[in-house]
Amino acid sequence: MKYVASIFFISIVILCSSCNKNQESYNSMDAFFNTNTKESQFFRVNADNDNFVVGKEGTIVQLKGGSFVDANEQKVTGEILVELKELYSKADLILSNRPTVTTDGFLLESGGVVYVNIMKNYEKVVGEIDILFPTDSPKDDMLLFNGVISDSSNFAWERLLIWNLASSDYDVVRCYIDTLQISIDSLQVLQDSINERSVDSLRRVNDSIRQNAQDLYFYRGVMQINSDFDWINVDRFLMEENAVSLSCYVSDTKNLYYQIFFVLDSIRSVIDLPMNCSREIPVGYKGKIIAIGVDGKKRYYFSQDVELKNDMNIDIRFEKIKESELLEKIQNLN
Repeated sequence: MKYVASIFFISIVILCSSCNKNQESYNSMDAFFNTNTKESQFFRVNADNDNFVVGKEGTIVQLKGGSFVDANEQKVTGEILVELKELYSKADLILSNRPTVTTDGFLLESGGVVYVNIMKNYEKVVGEIDILFPTDSPKDDMLLFNGVISDSSNFAWERLLIWNLASSDYDVVRCYIDTLQISIDSLQVLQDSINERSVDSLRRVNDSIRQNAQDLYFYRGVMQINSDFDWINVDRFLMEENAVSLSCYVSDTKNLYYQIFFVLDSIRSVIDLPMNCSREIPVGYKGKIIAIGVDGKKRYYFSQDVELKNDMNIDIRFEKIKESELLEKIQNLN
């Protein structure tokens, strides 16, 4: 009997050990986010011509032909490579660690986040582009923000500004609301046919547009991409008169690396809660506090529903979890 029990115990140990081996070992939260961030999409276009690319989530990046230059300000010609990431869900924002907070602590509601990187021979080039962010319910007070690393070494957003020669001052880059009578499927067919430029390809485009036409709404951001503009976010400020303080306390961290977010229920807003720091958040919002922890091959998770009526200090108590279960919980936040 003791022999059978010993065999059973050893089998359980081996099984648990093999489960851990299937999980990557993380020595930082950056390593976790780098592994689980949204995958990049790549497109090849001709820098000499006006072009566009369409992402899987419906983002349209329009590229002005002849506008691209390299790091030495030399004109770029021929084929260039466009890298695109699209973040349109709360899970995308969390797993890419792109909270909707400005460098000076203001809270944002996101209409979409994209990463755009344009390269020639895998060296960054810059030029004039438009970005169209798809939306089901357009709002007229959206602004463009670009991603930066804040003084506290956290990712944050700042308003995108352009220099106005006439006024000798910076202007805020605002978004326009566009309506296209087309479908995403038709746009992707059009994109695929650009290089063919044949009668057959044009017939496929016309058939697709005729069969699938619908009103699509977009936020259009017009900008000249330079080396500092990789992450672009279309947002509006969460401006309310009354706010409460929300903070979190982790009682037992040991060797744990962790990140805490407040995920709002009703809007696309993900607020990071840095350690030993509180956020002022408008009264009345409901959401979920979630915390992700890593320690080598171990994963930890915490969640708690909250409604902001008064100042709150949440005690984070992590529970061990498999990475697959952790990712499923985050995906279900949408």
